Amino acid sequence: MNNRTLLYIHFVVWGFYLFSSTISHPKEFFVEFGWFYVFLKQFTMLVAVLIPFYINYLYLVEKYFFKKRYLFFLIFQLILLILGLISGYFESIFSDYYLDIGAHFSKYYFEDIPYQLFHIISYLIISVASKLFFEFINQKNRILELELEQKKTELKLLRFQVNPHFLFNTLNSLYSKLILKEKNSEEIIIKLSNVFQYQLIENNGFVVVEDETEFINDFIELQKLRLVYPSIVKVHFEVLTNGTIPHMLLIPFVENCFKHGDLSEEGSIEITIKTIGSDFLFESKNRVSKFKNSISNNIGIKNVQKRLDLIYNQDYTLTITRKEEFFNVLLIIRLL
Repeated sequence: MNNRTLLYIHFVVWGFYLFSSTISHPKEFFVEFGWFYVFLKQFTMLVAVLIPFYINYLYLVEKYFFKKRYLFFLIFQLILLILGLISGYFESIFSDYYLDIGAHFSKYYFEDIPYQLFHIISYLIISVASKLFFEFINQKNRILELELEQKKTELKLLRFQVNPHFLFNTLNSLYSKLILKEKNSEEIIIKLSNVFQYQLIENNGFVVVEDETEFINDFIELQKLRLVYPSIVKVHFEVLTNGTIPHMLLIPFVENCFKHGDLSEEGSIEITIKTIGSDFLFESKNRVSKFKNSISNNIGIKNVQKRLDLIYNQDYTLTITRKEEFFNVLLIIRLL
């Protein structure tokens, strides 16, 4: 639910409340004081309670209640209760002196403290309940959007599964090695099979870190087959913690290293994968080829960023930089 929709809902609810509370007065009240006074009186009363209501709704619930800092939250509720009493008292003074109808609301305000407390506490409870309700709706919407994105991702993965360039290059390298009867031909076939089989795995969108790392390693080894200088590729894997990450999240970054990188003798590709406590770190650094297109606006990278937003709700670190001839990617996410 976007902010504009929420604003409309709040506006309609409070507008209806103001209208219904105004017309609910006895006819004698309107005859004695007039419609304008009744409306203005209800409006000023509403403003007096909306001040603590929205301080609670917009800031305190999210800052303290959602983060389970209940003691601080209760302390601020007491402060809001006092603030509500003070704003209500000033509202009664406004009614006495600015509406000038001869009433004395401020004089009797503190004689009805139990009612005033009940009135303010009710609004504070409603503010918390409203925030919880809209947060629940937003969470449900995020889940639905994530499920839809996973379906779209599956289609993208299917397109990757039949990538003709990758398949052609790998089979061509394999064919050459078979003709030369090199010993590692069987190992290459196994790696190729593992890469394509991994993409067909049925899961809930998440895989164990070790499986993703093994897939990346096999992919890199297959890419190195077509390189004249495979030694330019350096990998550093240090997976010490169990956990899961999104399936095939890293492959666009790795693929771009080979697709847009300098694969000559002066080239350089470094890929690091490691776990640090409950965090997962991926880093890639490659020298950019002068003869290939820029990858800063690559569709694959944009898709990764969108998946990260949906899954981690911006609670991640993704830094993509280009310094002189080197392109760097740093990704840090929580293990799930």
